[in-house]
Amino acid sequence: MALSNEYYEYHLTPKGWIIGSVKYDHKFEAVKIPADRVLTCRYCDKIPCMGAKGYKYKSIVFEEKVSKRVRDLIRLYGKDPEGFEDWENKPLY
Repeated sequence: MALSNEYYEYHLTPKGWIIGSVKYDHKFEAVKIPADRVLTCRYCDKIPCMGAKGYKYKSIVFEEKVSKRVRDLIRLYGKDPEGFEDWENKPLY
């Protein structure tokens, strides 16, 4: 079991990136998934154990099959929401 394992979900919609559910270590805030989402990404903060270096990573939870629409919205709004750029295996410290 990890010392800390938190995440933030964001949904890409025609209106832009919209925050979804958030999981803190001791709390979960559920948010309804937008019906018009084309992509859902989960941005995770993890500290495996006491004394270990933490890291951040991103995973795709959902992607619409019409990839042209996804690509167009990514071009318009960016591949990540503001503040979550480059979370691919990024150290926390």
